[in-house]
Amino acid sequence: MPEKLQKQLISDDEVRQVLEKINSLPKDKRVALVVHKNPPPDPDALASALAWQMALDDRGIKSDIFSGGAISHPQNIAMINCLKIELRDEKYWERNSNNYGLVIFCDTCHNNAAINVRPDIIFDHHMNSPIIDGCLNLIKKVGANSTIVYHLLKKIGAEFSHPSLIATALAVGIDTDTKSLAKVDEVTEFDLSAHRELLSLVDYALFKHLTERFEVTRGFFKCLKMALSENIDAIFVGSMAVLGVGEIKQSQIDYIPLIADMVLRTEQVRLVVGIGIVEGQFIKASVRTDLESIQIDQFCKEVFGAETSSELVSTGARPGSGGAKVLFSASEQREWTCAMPEEKQVLLNIKLR
Repeated sequence: MPEKLQKQLISDDEVRQVLEKINSLPKDKRVALVVHKNPPPDPDALASALAWQMALDDRGIKSDIFSGGAISHPQNIAMINCLKIELRDEKYWERNSNNYGLVIFCDTCHNNAAINVRPDIIFDHHMNSPIIDGCLNLIKKVGANSTIVYHLLKKIGAEFSHPSLIATALAVGIDTDTKSLAKVDEVTEFDLSAHRELLSLVDYALFKHLTERFEVTRGFFKCLKMALSENIDAIFVGSMAVLGVGEIKQSQIDYIPLIADMVLRTEQVRLVVGIGIVEGQFIKASVRTDLESIQIDQFCKEVFGAETSSELVSTGARPGSGGAKVLFSASEQREWTCAMPEEKQVLLNIKLR
């Protein structure tokens, strides 16, 4: 860690406690690395878990990454495919839980973990994460969880078989969660130093692919066209943008936050609400903002219904992001199914209003 940093992100005592837990793992047991489920894991969560998996592997310790929810965001899919990340689900855990002797949460808290299990260690940068008694809670106020993992693995002297791959994954995690270090109110000196050091080690072509050039399908551009097809003045109202992408498939849900992220970059836009109707079954909404004054969880509950359960309203995996899932009633499902395309557009406009 650079000498100019006045304090340590990870204390010597925390390093000692982490190593004690790892070294006490029975030789016949594996480690469960658990990421968040709602929304499905993003690059920061995936990078954090992968770095730990490879660090453990170099110590001769086997581990598995547990994820929840359908992953459809193009960047997340690119992370999984390019980095060859293998994910396990809750059903796998239920069948094989006896094989694990240590549980590490990466970028998640107990309330949003992919599997229902008590953690031994938590690495998280969401300051609203609850503290769990008897667990090593490494919850730090930084811009990305990958920053925490990087500084810890560096401090324990972790060595990797593929250092450029891990450096690339962690750099992408930091870059994504901090908007390329542009979130000045969230980025810390630890994020900056980690990002700078990692960039000197990355596979640059792979880094650019995972941050800027990941592939999207033609279906994404159809959704984008739908979102921007109306009169621009009717979509952008002051500093707020409200977008409807029409009817989409279940596999296209993550197009909505991707479009919302793009629109948030528009001049003077500070809040974006994007919605789509998923196979005539429910409304999926994504909310993005860079305003600290907006409490994103409360905003989502007020806009999409105070009665909506916590499972259906999410504050997102990073600050300024959230969303909701609003179920259609049986009559609304029938109405949508029977509607002609022009009628569906009218119904969508009503939902937008």
